Amino acid sequence: MFHLKNHKCFSLRTGIVSLIGVASLFDTNPASAIIITNGSFENNFTGWETLGSASVRTAGFGSKPTDGSFYAQLDTFLPQEQENFMELADFLELNITALDNLGTGKGEVFEGSAIRTSFTAEAGDVINFDYNFLTDDFGSEYFNDFAFVGISGQVNGLADTFSVLADSMTPFVNETGFSTYSQTIVGSGTYTLTIGVTDVGDGAFDSGVIIDNVNVVRLEPTDPPSVPKPTDPPSVPKPTDPPSVPKPTDPPSVP
Repeated sequence: MFHLKNHKCFSLRTGIVSLIGVASLFDTNPASAIIITNGSFENNFTGWETLGSASVRTAGFGSKPTDGSFYAQLDTFLPQEQENFMELADFLELNITALDNLGTGKGEVFEGSAIRTSFTAEAGDVINFDYNFLTDDFGSEYFNDFAFVGISGQVNGLADTFSVLADSMTPFVNETGFSTYSQTIVGSGTYTLTIGVTDVGDGAFDSGVIIDNVNVVRLEPTDPPSVPKPTDPPSVPKPTDPPSVPKPTDPPSVP
């Protein structure tokens, strides 16, 4: 079980990846930000693959970008691709059972949309992105739509219809507002990042997710403060011989 910032908790029964904040147990410096290709979607979906209903939008959609002027917006409006759960599972590198088990409810994934990209990272790098879950659905265990993130086949939930929601200025009824997802990369290598949203149980009520500011930060340990080398103790003067005492002389002879 994990805790979503400003959200209720929601547990996942498969593909759990522990979330670790940017802060480390030792002092670090953010030495460099490794830019994921087009991480703020300023150049449409260049560098990304898409599945389902995916668009690049501006603040005119009803939610302000967190970086730049654009963001990715996914939703489950799939009139020509309904019941694309098989394609979605393949896109996530999951089997159907694992896909259904991602949510906390009892319903099955009906359809969904996702984007993905690849990146190279070293152990200790931190991947971050901002997201805003949107929904017309209501909290129901059989119709619990949810948003998710996957790192090379290991998938976590981001938010669902049981999350704390507020009125939305977008075409959707409710939203969570933006939160930031952060995860520390355990081992060096090339990874596939997937972010998406699902419609669970039916296609009557749809959901969506906004994604922005995807980046990877490398944290470099700082050098420990230098410890001064011990100095030699001050020299102690050697004791000097006491002043010589003149030997007594013989008294003068008396004639």
